[in-house]
Amino acid sequence: GEGITCLPTVGWSSEWGDYYAYPDPLDGDPQYAAPARYLDLAAVEMDPDLYVAPNFQLGELVQERKGRFGVFQTHAVVHLQELRDTIGGPLFINSAYRNVDYNAGVGGATWSRHLYGDAVDIRSDAAGLDELAAICADLGAGYVSVYTSHVHCDWRDDPLDPAFYDVDEAAASSGSSVHAEVWPTARVVETEPGTWTVEADGFDEGVPRVVWDLHDASGRRLEPRTGHRLVIPAEADSVRVDVGGVVHLALVYPGR
Repeated sequence: GEGITCLPTVGWSSEWGDYYAYPDPLDGDPQYAAPARYLDLAAVEMDPDLYVAPNFQLGELVQERKGRFGVFQTHAVVHLQELRDTIGGPLFINSAYRNVDYNAGVGGATWSRHLYGDAVDIRSDAAGLDELAAICADLGAGYVSVYTSHVHCDWRDDPLDPAFYDVDEAAASSGSSVHAEVWPTARVVETEPGTWTVEADGFDEGVPRVVWDLHDASGRRLEPRTGHRLVIPAEADSVRVDVGGVVHLALVYPGR
């Protein structure tokens, strides 16, 4: 009763070549198994204007320019509709499914969840980035990160959709799929006296948002700053840095 549309699938073929040559599962994790079945986006049934949920069309989730064959898991469609219902306004999808070749071409991570059909990069005029990120987390997203222009949400820990995958359901839902190899990192360096800069790695969806939370020696909170570079205010004594909503750093500035 969720209004999800059923569509036919086709089995993977080695004749598709490197465009669908998925990497071996990350650390043997079944959540990173290659899909066994796909939507053939060239088929007559695959009208990009077809509604697959009350507020989402097929062409928002899979596009033939990102690969003739696509995957977008049913549970991710359900979460997207729940998210849209919660914010009560339009939800724009910057990116959803990508095949292996397209993902590499845009600088995506080797095991990007966009390959597996349970990830979206989203924005909305009806909700800010922090609100979108919080709702994604409330809806059980396995990973959420905040960029300067959008929020990345994926449901990597949900059982894989049997419409596309042959992985045993018990194995696929056995625990968290967060691995060191796919977890972003960040550090703060003093690029010149009194100026700190964030250097981030592993944020493959764009430029991560950086928020500097400043306090003086008495513990009073100063006005937060945003951006990758901070000229440290004279009154700042301690600094907390949020990088993409994923990496959190605590720093002490000894004064000048």
